[in-house]
Amino acid sequence: MPGSPLEGDLRSLGFDVRTAPEAASPEELEALLRDLPAGERVALVDSRFVGHVHALRLGLTDPRFPVSAVPGAVTAQAGARRELTTALRTAVDATGADADVRPWRSPPTPVPDRIAAAIEATGTDVHRPELGTLVAALPGDPESRNTARASRRRRRRRGRAACAAR
Repeated sequence: MPGSPLEGDLRSLGFDVRTAPEAASPEELEALLRDLPAGERVALVDSRFVGHVHALRLGLTDPRFPVSAVPGAVTAQAGARRELTTALRTAVDATGADADVRPWRSPPTPVPDRIAAAIEATGTDVHRPELGTLVAALPGDPESRNTARASRRRRRRRGRAACAAR
């Protein structure tokens, strides 16, 4: 992910990007979260995420919602970080303790989506914004990834044209 469009998009939204190892344990992921400023919103994003920066903006930065998610990404404000950490343990432990398991890449459900579901299971609302034509996807194969990237580029060009016409 370092140097990828995803990293740049997250930085443009004000996030300090830290990359977790592919086979990170729940403890390693919790340590990454603990190292972040306690009063800040945090987001966990699958490195396979392909989408428009505005899909990320809608899903990860809206201050009205303590917890929010889009496919492949989940975020929590400072007041909801405890729920995020608890759900993280549940979601990553669900992949098993086998050293060869790669929780960020294991099908069928990405870790951020499992975390959002675990948070919802505790009764906490997870805001899932309507994205309309904005792309937010976790392609499972190269062909799907290319299709999602092409959709992202088409949407980005249309967005620029709309902005320039204002």
